[in-house]
Amino acid sequence: MLDEPKGPAFLDFPEAPPIDLCEGRTYAEFAGSQLFGETPGVTQGRGDAEGEWMASTYDLIVVGGGIIGCGIAERLRGELSRVCLIDQGPKLGLGASSAAIGGINPHLGDYCLGPLGLMAQHSRDLFPGWINRIASESGTAIPLLPTGLLQVAAGKKEWERLADEVMPILLARDIGAELIDGDHARALEPMLGPDVAGGVVQPRDLAVEPALIMNGLTRILLGDGGPDLLLSATVISVVSRRTEVVVTLAGGRVLTADRVVVAAGHLSHALLDLPDGVFFPVKGQAMEFASPGRGSLSIQCDALVIADGEEHVVFALPRPDGRIAAGVTFEKGTADNVPTAEGRTSILRNLALVLPALTAMPVTRRWAGVRPGTVDAAPVLGYVDDDHRILAATGHYGMGITLAPVTVDLAAKLLLDLPRGHEDRHDLAISSPGRFSGLPAARTESQNPIAH
Repeated sequence: MLDEPKGPAFLDFPEAPPIDLCEGRTYAEFAGSQLFGETPGVTQGRGDAEGEWMASTYDLIVVGGGIIGCGIAERLRGELSRVCLIDQGPKLGLGASSAAIGGINPHLGDYCLGPLGLMAQHSRDLFPGWINRIASESGTAIPLLPTGLLQVAAGKKEWERLADEVMPILLARDIGAELIDGDHARALEPMLGPDVAGGVVQPRDLAVEPALIMNGLTRILLGDGGPDLLLSATVISVVSRRTEVVVTLAGGRVLTADRVVVAAGHLSHALLDLPDGVFFPVKGQAMEFASPGRGSLSIQCDALVIADGEEHVVFALPRPDGRIAAGVTFEKGTADNVPTAEGRTSILRNLALVLPALTAMPVTRRWAGVRPGTVDAAPVLGYVDDDHRILAATGHYGMGITLAPVTVDLAAKLLLDLPRGHEDRHDLAISSPGRFSGLPAARTESQNPIAH
């Protein structure tokens, strides 16, 4: 147990970005612009829309302009002389990355109680250095909040599950987790409702605004020494020809590369030779609230609740300036990014069971994104062909932000053939594409001819 309850002062919130880094706007306005893909003061793309200014042969082509693809391209831009980043959107980061809420929670959820949690912890440990480097090189403020996490028990049955099933695993991992009762939970986070039975405090979890990471990566990639960018371009095939990889775009344009990374989120299935059903879309909806005071939510809160006979997730975290992001829905098989009235109703109803005070605050924004789900909820990271030319880096489900630093690090080690330690080998083993039975060989020219 914690020695004594602590109120909202439990957290020391970093200052919001100085106004000059916010392009003359408030922090909320600036961060909101990132969520919808605007990069103030920067024009995305170099050259015309058809990419005629580009080369046709590269050392590395990265397909996918989310946090994983951009992170890998940024990491490799100084190591390889010819790098190209392709995305189907008109700007980078318009997919799941900027739509994510931003909790860095390596030991949250059933899947993270297994081996995936150790990979996520590895990534969490890499986060501060990764964020600091991006912020420094881009000139962008990216606050990393030491919020901690409270796994909330909305009732007695959930408290018993956390105590009997979750706590023994967390204690074995020595992450400082502690089980608290309802009064202690409300002292830690006063906005919790009266029926909350307690929870598990995980003090080392972090929070970040994903849109600001994307802004920093975008600024670096568009700067001097950045890769070629090909936006509003759809890749229709990635094919190994043993000595090179052929990337074909809609319209027939063909690029070749020594290596290709496929980091296209839930759309990666169309480009990788993996069994049908490995990937599937999972739509998520979220909301943002304007709180009456800065830092009004003291800690990230996550809860499982039952409503209408179904299990739902309640998740909320603070922003540096007092905004609160909350949600979320898990709509398996749905691939659109349109917020719905049903999603709003579901989120508010579930929040009322855990954080009822939130439902009285003004809603400033609603959004939706599509997570890249996999059948076992683990990412897919590794080569999918015998010649080690096509690297998958996708399928992070709802863990894309948490797993971004370790995915970038491991992808770089694979692509550059760098030494790998014990943690690396563990992480690559649980995310290996080879874990799927019946993994076929990569397509070759004879199996899938390319139309020039």
